[in-house]
Amino acid sequence: RNALLVLAEEAGPESAEAVNAAAAGLEDSVEEVAQAATLALCRIARQGDDVAVTAVCKRVLLQDARIACNALRVLPRVACSGDQRAINALSACLKHGSRDV
Repeated sequence: RNALLVLAEEAGPESAEAVNAAAAGLEDSVEEVAQAATLALCRIARQGDDVAVTAVCKRVLLQDARIACNALRVLPRVACSGDQRAINALSACLKHGSRDV
């Protein structure tokens, strides 16, 4: 958790490595870490950042509802309105019948 918060403070703007590291934190089983990852992504990535949108959409599509929910919380902060990748990920998430999202 603390490492993600430091990452958010120290990372340069739009750092692909930092964005990917923070996005990976969305998958953490410890909720505080996942929340820190959400905060870090919101601080590091600007809206429309391709790396961030791709990384977050990837997690929206995972079969684990907890991870998908974490990703859905941050998706509006990193994707621009009308971003087709975000629309497709959200649509696929909503169509998946066995998910508790």
